[in-house]
Amino acid sequence: MHAAETKEGAISMNWPSWMGDLPTWVTAAAVVFAAGSYNLDRARQRADAERDAREQASRLSAWVVIDPDERKRTYGVILDNCSGSAFRDVSVVVRMFDAVIDRPIRLVMLPPGRYFVELSKDSTTYTWKFAAEVPSHTGDRLRPIMQSAKYQVHALEFTDTREQRWRRDESFVLSRAREN
Repeated sequence: MHAAETKEGAISMNWPSWMGDLPTWVTAAAVVFAAGSYNLDRARQRADAERDAREQASRLSAWVVIDPDERKRTYGVILDNCSGSAFRDVSVVVRMFDAVIDRPIRLVMLPPGRYFVELSKDSTTYTWKFAAEVPSHTGDRLRPIMQSAKYQVHALEFTDTREQRWRRDESFVLSRAREN
């Protein structure tokens, strides 16, 4: 028996009994260390997965361009997907002539490559023509509009191959899109 009776009748424990034995403490320390290592490894895996997802999403960009030919004066948007993977459910909201265009560019799928989507000025409403690869469509004549806030991509939303929805705003900040 490890406990001893005192004169008052209370039970007191001696120091070795109260502290336990050395193997118990070593086992407890090993369990705490293993749990800490496991949690650290899980956090590292989550950070790596987030970095990989952000890496793919950061490889899609869009900007407003103009064909400066006086006879045509074509406006449009370049979509540049250099990720090596397709994106889906792409939506591009564009500001042209200092107003947001009523109809965004909508693409079910955007494969890797660089594409030009021309703004059609037929009738009183603006619509978008089909996307065309830049090398096959006046790629050498298209100029980005860089010195005017009247012409810019207002928002770009898309879904990556991991089924994650992303958004790039007019300041080119990439973030996860809010779920509806």
